Amino acid sequence: MPSPIYRLPPFQVDKVMLATAETIDWGLKLLGIPPLWKETQGQGINVGVLDTGIALEHPDLQPAILEARDFTRSPSAAYDAQGHGTHVSGIIAARRNAHGIVGVAPEAKIIMAKVLNDDGAGTSKDIVAGIRWAVEAGADILSMSLGSSEPDEEIHQALLHAISKGIFVITAAGNEGPELDTVGYPAGFPEMVAVGSIDRQRSSRVFPPEADKSMLLPRETRSLRAIRPAAMPSSAALPWPLRSSRAWLPSLWRNIGKWEERHLSARSKI
Repeated sequence: MPSPIYRLPPFQVDKVMLATAETIDWGLKLLGIPPLWKETQGQGINVGVLDTGIALEHPDLQPAILEARDFTRSPSAAYDAQGHGTHVSGIIAARRNAHGIVGVAPEAKIIMAKVLNDDGAGTSKDIVAGIRWAVEAGADILSMSLGSSEPDEEIHQALLHAISKGIFVITAAGNEGPELDTVGYPAGFPEMVAVGSIDRQRSSRVFPPEADKSMLLPRETRSLRAIRPAAMPSSAALPWPLRSSRAWLPSLWRNIGKWEERHLSARSKI
């Protein structure tokens, strides 16, 4: 049976907004992120992002990039021609520099594995290679905003290996809900942390898919401010997966104990 193709979840951008001053987005406030900056702004934390690449010269992101590598054989190399990976990376680690948005962890570092091509699609082979590379490159966290309706055991095993190394893996539940059993993969694997979404009213009426293990976190709305590559037109598609990138800071400190307990059995099988 052929390996499944992994894609970005479906999304729609209604408007692109320009932040003319440093901006802390509403989702960070809703999650209570700014007070956590008194304890940590992500110093010493490397976040492996498996996505469409990154805008390498973006002023909000350039200081954050630890490493970036292309696994898709794209003519753009690790540069983000699609926009999704740049958006996600900005939400995670956009710098505090008096302009643009501020990320959840503005002193964390990004390890970008471009595993989705310039059309936002990727193969399990490329994703497995990206996971393994990010682990070896020193990622403390893996953020995966991609999915397929079909599971792939090679991806599963690569992620179990990452978990066995103590890496916190966050996967996007997807936008296929709200019916039961509509969580895609790799989020559908029992060892994963599958992250869903809420809006400003803390409602999850539209999506994500229903799953007992999903964490509900803010999703982007029409007023979301995020980073995009400068070369992208204002009508270009901008990303979906705020939940995975916003999840890590509060979850890492408040929920890591429960997560570790859940995954002891998975580690023992490696």
